[in-house]
Order: sequence, then structure tokens, then C-alpha cells
Amino acid sequence: MPRTNGTPPAAGPMKPKRASAATSPTSPSSPPLTSGSGGGSTATAVVVAVFAVFAGLFALSYPVLRTGHVLPAPLSPPSAPYLLNLDSSCRRLRPDLGLACEDLALHPTLGIVYAACDSVVARRNYFVPLKWLDDRAAGSGGIYVVDLATEELTKLELDGPALSTHGLSIHVDPADASRVRLFLINHRPAPGNSTVEVYEHEVGQPAVRHLFTADPGPPLFRDLNSVAAVGPAAFYASSSRRFPGQPVLEVMLARPWGKVVFWDAEAGVGRVVAEDLSYVNGVAVSRDGHSVYVAETLTGRIFVYERRRNNALALKERIQMDHSMDNIFVEPESGDLYLAGLPTLLDGLTLAGGKPDKVASAVSKITRASGEAVFMGHEHKGTYLTNIPAEVVSGATTALVSRQFGKTLFGKVCDADIIVCDGAL
Repeated sequence: MPRTNGTPPAAGPMKPKRASAATSPTSPSSPPLTSGSGGGSTATAVVVAVFAVFAGLFALSYPVLRTGHVLPAPLSPPSAPYLLNLDSSCRRLRPDLGLACEDLALHPTLGIVYAACDSVVARRNYFVPLKWLDDRAAGSGGIYVVDLATEELTKLELDGPALSTHGLSIHVDPADASRVRLFLINHRPAPGNSTVEVYEHEVGQPAVRHLFTADPGPPLFRDLNSVAAVGPAAFYASSSRRFPGQPVLEVMLARPWGKVVFWDAEAGVGRVVAEDLSYVNGVAVSRDGHSVYVAETLTGRIFVYERRRNNALALKERIQMDHSMDNIFVEPESGDLYLAGLPTLLDGLTLAGGKPDKVASAVSKITRASGEAVFMGHEHKGTYLTNIPAEVVSGATTALVSRQFGKTLFGKVCDADIIVCDGAL
């Protein structure tokens, strides 16, 4: 994207304000609910049915409790401070566009950020992970770039299939930093499936070129969530759930049915490389490419895997954090991990319920030790950095930090606008 000598688009300081029903996007109308009639026998049948449901839920949850797949993430906010005066140092990029950008990816040297975005209205009506499946809202997504020097947000022209965006990752050509491949999770309407679309972009150009679609279909690719590129045609991706349909049992009971898959598009082969994960979400690769990080949203755990030569994964370490997490960002200078998510699981229920209510955000950081600093085999240390008021950043899914430009950007799944703040967390 060409640099400009102008000033960033006028946005001004952010002013905390309450969301109102008048400004919140609305979902398409649903058929009216109908009510039936019945007597005492009907009431008895309902009681019996409810008892059977609860008995079944207990039976399903018993293995969860027995094996330790419980929900250690707290139901009340941890004691992390709110960032002081964050609202006065943050601004919204192009609020007139109303974009919900779930994932962001930073070019490590050229100061541009790629963003996977849909309109807020489309996202609240079509988002496969939460089973919002109004096909009329599908296919409205796009790829955007942010110039960190000017804070200019630009939509890239693209060919290829229509997009309903989710996770995003990039691979920079080691021989030419201006050539970038983008890996984007796309949720196609039924009878379609979650796919990974791969594009090529030359930095500074207004368009991306679609190269190919990775689509082996379920069960390998089911409800893909996050993607991490490890080459020009190879990547890891998280598959949050095992079964199609409504995710109630898998999510509410934190069933360890998620997995991480590896796919090599050049060879046309892939396989499961990690499994028994409870609603697996963010996936990222370390700077040296030797470690793969995986986040469980419901449990607040980060799994650290050693990446083998054949791209198999071997578990090295588990790190327990204090809030639910979404995407993982690896800061290119330090290699530190930044984790964005929600302070409480109740906030997650608010989002999953499709409500336009604002919810707070939480950010944590994981640093890596080496040599004598490694304690009893634990190379990583997690720190809860901050809670962010809902009026400033609502429901963050990505926290992207640029030390080069001294800025932190936040992406969000259901709330409008990329947020950029002065200072690197």
C-alpha cells in the first residue's frame, strides 16, 4: 500500500458511551413462536423430560470432571487493573464502515496490518461457529490493510470465492519481503464447509490474487477457527468442534473434542496433529518455527507443542491463564505472545447469545525464558496484563502489538471497528 504524506483519517479521541438499541444491528425477523395446550399429563411429561435431560447432562459431564477437563476460567473478573486513560489514547479506524474484524496479522518489517473483516450486521446474522446461519448475510467479507504510519485503512480488491471471514495468517517470502501470502478461513454457506483460502499480495498494490482453496471437507476441516501458516502452501488450523449442528453440549460441558490439523496443499495431504482439546481456538507459531501455541477458550489454557520435522506436534507445556482466550499474536521482535479474550465466561455467553450488549476485554502476555532462566522445565510465564472497559474495546478477539510503531491494535468478532491505541502493551 503506497505511503501517504497526509494525516491519519480523522477519528478523534474515543468517548465512552453506552450501546443503544437504536444503533445496534438487528437480526432478520424470526417466525413467531406458537404455543400449544395441554393438561396435567403434559406437565408431567415435561417434568420427566427435564429430569431426563439433566440426568443425561450429568452422565456426559462425569468424564469431564473425572479427567480434569473442567472450566478453571473464573466466572468473575480477575484482579487485573483497568488501563488508565486508555479511551483518550485510542481511536476507531473508519467507524463509517462498521466493520467487525475478528483477526489481524502484522507484516514483521513493513509496518502494515492485514485484517479479516465482515460488516457487523452480516457477522451478527451469519457466523458459523455460533450457528448464526442466515445465508442472506453470508459472503460479504473482505481483506483490509492498515498502514501503521498513517493509520489509513484500505480494502483490497480480490478475486476468488465470496468470503465470510474468520482466522487469518500470513507467510512472507523470505527472498522478497514485499511478497505476502494470506491464509484466510472462510465459512461457506451450506452445503459448503469451512475452507482456507490462500491469496498472494504484493505490498503496495491495491489487489490480492486468489491462488487456491484448501477444502478436504469434514471431518478433517469442521468449523475451522484459527490458522497459522508455516510455508507458502502449508498451515496448521484449529477445528473447534467434532459434530455438526448446535454446539450446546460440546461448549457448555467443555468436551475435549476439538483438534488441530496440519495441511500441505502442495502434497494434497493433511492429518490431525493434536486432539482432545476443549473448544480449541487460537493457533500460532513461534518466530523460529519450532513451537506451536494453541489456546482453549473455555479453560483458559495455552498448550505449547514442539513442532517435529514431519510437522507432527509433541506436547511440551501447559500454561494456565486467568481468562478465556481467542486469538494468539506473536510479537515479531520479542517473540512474546499476546492473548486477547474476555474477562469472564459470562461475557462469552452474552456474545454467544447474539446480544448487542457491550462486554469488557482482557489481555494477557506470555514470555519465554531460555538457559538458566528456565525453571523446572517451564519455559513460559504468563501475566494477566489488563482488563479494558467495554466502552473502549468490546469483546476483543485479537491484540496486535507493534513495538516498531509503538501501537496496539484490537480486533473484535461482533463489535464495530478496529481499535488502535498509542503504546505497545
